[in-house]
Amino acid sequence: MCGSDTHARFIDVDFISLWRLFEEALATPDRRVTASIRKQMDTPNDTWAEFWIIGLRPNEEKSLSLEIIKIYKEFWKQQSLSSKSKTTKRRYSNGLAAIGSHIIDKLFNHYPEEYDKNKSASDVLLDFVDKYEGPLIYETEEEQREIDLVSKKLYKFINQSILVP
Repeated sequence: MCGSDTHARFIDVDFISLWRLFEEALATPDRRVTASIRKQMDTPNDTWAEFWIIGLRPNEEKSLSLEIIKIYKEFWKQQSLSSKSKTTKRRYSNGLAAIGSHIIDKLFNHYPEEYDKNKSASDVLLDFVDKYEGPLIYETEEEQREIDLVSKKLYKFINQSILVP
């Protein structure tokens, strides 16, 4: 699904709008709301699945989401991201969350016939990320560059880890 040879990939405008609304909510002047949401989004955790679920096949969506998040947690540890700067942590958490949400949206909303519940979460991730780039999520080159950076590192991690069956 991730075409490394071309950039002829789909942009899901609804997903982009939703994600931008979420990012705007983080910028709200209510520090309590911002701190609470930011804390949930700062590192990969199981609450991310609640943001990703579309509701078309909620049990399958949640199951896949949690498996992806499990990989994200291992990736986070392996990259020692908790010890990195706030900006780096935010870049990676935003990228990982956007990729995960994008995957769930594509597999359950846009291309449900391509979802194979017997496929491992690692294999599903590898359908969307590769050694060159990630899925096209953002319209601006700067925002997309961060997705591509995270995708390349995630691809390398998955291929070098024991997570690949």
